[in-house]
Amino acid sequence: MFDAAVALTPTILRKRAVEMPMTGEFIDAAIALNWGLVNRVLAADALGTNTLKLCETLKPKPHSALAIGKALVFRQLELAMNTAYANASAAIAANFADDDAQESVAAFLAKRKTH
Repeated sequence: MFDAAVALTPTILRKRAVEMPMTGEFIDAAIALNWGLVNRVLAADALGTNTLKLCETLKPKPHSALAIGKALVFRQLELAMNTAYANASAAIAANFADDDAQESVAAFLAKRKTH
């Protein structure tokens, strides 16, 4: 019954993570969005278009920077605040040293798209 709380606890408030498995009540999409369980709620016929739009938004971003950022977000969840900030600073420095990131900054300053 409480195995769901393992997945929920890092995402939503603890009191909600306790309530859900205890009551077994379902929640609708609007509540899932409000609680932060999902990023967005779409009609079924809009899913494909919105998925492609998200992909097009991410596609030109430096892949190494996205990977470093994603890893940082998940890693810092388990850290003390000062350690999390130190890790974030190190990740930012690593991103700026990366060739892809330098190209992105140069493109931004020149008001052009990245290569």
